[in-house]
Amino acid sequence: MLGTCADLLIENSAMIFARHLLVVCAALSMAGCTHFFLNHAKVPGTVLVVYCVDTESNAFNYGQFSQSLNLNSFVPNNIIGQTFDSTWRDSLTDSYGSSLKITWFLMTIEGYRHTPQGINAIPEKFLKHFGERLSDYGDEIGWHYHHADWYWNKQKKQFGWNQIQTFSDSVYREKSDRQLAFTQLASFIYLNQIYPASFRAGWNWENTDFSNWQDSLIPFDYSNNWPEVDKNVIVYRPSHTSVFESGNLYRTIVRCVDKLDTTYIKSLFEKADKGENVILSHYTHNYGGTSKKNNTLKARARAMHNYLTRLSSRYSISFRYCSAREAADLLSGTICSNDFDIDVSFDPQNRTIRAEFDERVFGTPIVCYERKDGWIDAAFMKLNVPLKSWEYPVEDAGIAGFIVASVSKCGQSFLSDRMVPQK
Repeated sequence: MLGTCADLLIENSAMIFARHLLVVCAALSMAGCTHFFLNHAKVPGTVLVVYCVDTESNAFNYGQFSQSLNLNSFVPNNIIGQTFDSTWRDSLTDSYGSSLKITWFLMTIEGYRHTPQGINAIPEKFLKHFGERLSDYGDEIGWHYHHADWYWNKQKKQFGWNQIQTFSDSVYREKSDRQLAFTQLASFIYLNQIYPASFRAGWNWENTDFSNWQDSLIPFDYSNNWPEVDKNVIVYRPSHTSVFESGNLYRTIVRCVDKLDTTYIKSLFEKADKGENVILSHYTHNYGGTSKKNNTLKARARAMHNYLTRLSSRYSISFRYCSAREAADLLSGTICSNDFDIDVSFDPQNRTIRAEFDERVFGTPIVCYERKDGWIDAAFMKLNVPLKSWEYPVEDAGIAGFIVASVSKCGQSFLSDRMVPQK
């Protein structure tokens, strides 16, 4: 009975509202305002802006096996340090009054391992001088990897640090292509205590095997400046059969351009004007000028900002500065809590590392371990369905320490404390 009365109340209220609506419509029609009343207001989209910097040694000789790296741009008050100047940052604000954010893609390559500065030269130098400043503006650290090894180039007829074109367990100088990549990622994570949520491929190179490998590791990929992908495709999830086609893999690939093409930027504002949220991602490098009047990083950012402010005013469309992870999250609408955590333990009896199962994990957690000889590597953990956990048996007696590392679907990183496998 109560339910029937409630239904009648709702029905009567609806009828009363309908009568009032008809009266208002009739009045507006007589006044010539029916079109205004019946059409819903168009809600414009937002242009999310990501500024990417690939940090490299600006004088690395790819034809020389061992060499000292030029790291001058990583010295405070030089080209990178100048971008952390608050006056300059605050002069570049988006439609919401927030300052420019930069995603720093710190480079690793096998060639750096054979230099006096070592495999972690770029990340270590950057974080030493600027690591504490990242949170000032919401900057992000990403991973920039050059897939290369020292081998004979048939076309050039010489040895060099040549780009590897495979990811199929093909062996090059000492290790396979897959081992090279995993070792580079493991060293990046273990030595810097950072799990990158965003990735950029060196030389913009990827193939499908490499893409599928990443789908177990890193959620956001800003490498797409590929001629194989339509320029109108800004964000997509790749297929397991082709990195250049849309499919059902989990990671997100974002178009990232090296040239500030005004026609392209204008097209993004036109998409936003039709109600679509879009990402404008632009990348450059940490070299090209050393003085405050000759700083490529600042000049590129200023040029991009000028385009954005003009088009924002022209189309009445807002633009928002984001980090790479932040833009991908905002576009997907994914909501994640801030308590991403995994319980990690070591069973000395079975010499097994165990991590509690968490559905928020992107891909598969990995074990990054350091051998007693200083070599760093990584391995995927395996899912133990009955125990609802991931596990990794420590079979190598030479492991001196390890950490478990993972990332959430929203790009939140997890790194365990360094643990020692006890006998």
